[in-house]
Amino acid sequence: MIGKACCNTCASLKRAQKVTKTGENRYYYGCRVHGLIRKAIVSDSGLEHLSCDEWVAADEQKIENRAIAETLGKELQSLHDIWNQVYACGGADFNCPDGVELNLLRSRMMSQRRRIRSCLLEADYPASYKLEIPDMITSQYMARREEIEAAAKKALQIYRENKDYQWLVEKNLELCEEERNVSGIYYALGYIEQLERAIEQDDYVLMRSHEVPEHYIEILRICRDKVACIMKEGKLVSIQSDKEKERHTGGQPQIPGQMDIFSFLAS
Repeated sequence: MIGKACCNTCASLKRAQKVTKTGENRYYYGCRVHGLIRKAIVSDSGLEHLSCDEWVAADEQKIENRAIAETLGKELQSLHDIWNQVYACGGADFNCPDGVELNLLRSRMMSQRRRIRSCLLEADYPASYKLEIPDMITSQYMARREEIEAAAKKALQIYRENKDYQWLVEKNLELCEEERNVSGIYYALGYIEQLERAIEQDDYVLMRSHEVPEHYIEILRICRDKVACIMKEGKLVSIQSDKEKERHTGGQPQIPGQMDIFSFLAS
């Protein structure tokens, strides 16, 4: 058990140093890290609600915490293992480069090391504590760049040769704005357009999202079904409208310039 991380249990608290706030019934205790605790309190119970990142357990608590030394060590080792995996093979985040993820992992390593120092006696530090913390790297770092780019170019070729994609490109010109919005054709074709730009602009994060093109091929197929359904419904409405007009005109051809019943009602 680590114990509650608060000023009341912190080894840096200096109870012998007490400073009363002028004109108020509040006071500070001394702190070996900050000089004084960060907020004045009205009673010692207030120490239970104060803490900081520099909290350190008392030696008695550290001895009790030996039982969790192995767990803390495994957590730190896991962070190192994940960092090495991402650095070599890349992560799975399609929203940010590997460099961002690696630096976040590095920050978590440093926090875990600080946690080990604050909770354990030095003699009980786990073996993973001795591992070197990796340096900060550029946030734009990406693993497997050549592999990602090659896969993206192959995916783009697959999309362009896909029958559903070719059909959607052709039918897109026949749809009105509302039909495009309802069918989602903007998104389906937009994914391929985005990939084209990503290859041109060396956007490896977006290119990586197309390493498995089957997902986007399925989107194209579903979109084609929607567009086909919309176009079929449009033709049925048009046929019904023509029949309705024919019924009102008695099947007689209109004289050029003569208004039909629908035009008359709308005028």
